[in-house]
Amino acid sequence: MALKQNQENNNYPARDNAIEWEKRSINYGASWKSVLFKGMPDLANEHFHSCHINFILECIKSNKDDIRILDIGCGYGRLSLPIIQKLPQAQIIGLDISANYVNLYKENTGRDAFVGTLESLPSEIGTFDYIIVVTVLMYLPKNNLKEVFPNLFSHLNKNGKIIIIEPAQSGIILQTGFGLAKLLHKDNSINTGGTCFSSTEIPNLVHDAGGIVIQEQRIPATTFFFLLIYLMTKTLPQNLTYIIFRSISFVDGLLKRTKLPTLWAFYLIERK
Repeated sequence: MALKQNQENNNYPARDNAIEWEKRSINYGASWKSVLFKGMPDLANEHFHSCHINFILECIKSNKDDIRILDIGCGYGRLSLPIIQKLPQAQIIGLDISANYVNLYKENTGRDAFVGTLESLPSEIGTFDYIIVVTVLMYLPKNNLKEVFPNLFSHLNKNGKIIIIEPAQSGIILQTGFGLAKLLHKDNSINTGGTCFSSTEIPNLVHDAGGIVIQEQRIPATTFFFLLIYLMTKTLPQNLTYIIFRSISFVDGLLKRTKLPTLWAFYLIERK
């Protein structure tokens, strides 16, 4: 999905945003393009998905059989499915702005889900040990962001954690290839928009709400090779592509604590 630094998409009314996501869910269904980059080959999006889910599974540590997890912006269950596979006893619930995604989520995961927004979580949804928010804040109006974390904290159990993954401004130049990436985005019929964040925006919002970022990670190698990843997945054999992805992931692991440019910033958050 294309990320834009201009602010016009930050002012989409929630209803219009829901309509665009409903279109996207219908057009792409339960596929990588449905919730990741529309212009990227599936193998590339699979690598980006791995970056997300590896961080999430690293963060979720619990010996409780009744651990409760809320997946906000759940889509068709991209993130919940591998969590369920690892933690089948977890009580995981999805929430999405699109009714069609909610239906897909229920079908794919066998778990419950609600239609709703991050700004107005249903009171009946309860409290959770982990709340997952991946590429959701990027679609909110800027003036709504201050109320997000107090709302999320109110739905956390004691010692609960919030897992945030959002696009970073530092990686936008490498992602767009100084403008060349426009060639990759041929389908403009669905505009789900989105913006990216500076390195201090989300930590400051968390601090102001009485929380603290206890872990932050980046993926510099994946970011640096973003356009090369596109070309590799278009031209190289699948087996060779997977070998290269493992190498890129290894380097990301070595550099994850640095301040180098990144496509997404990864945060683990708790109350102070």
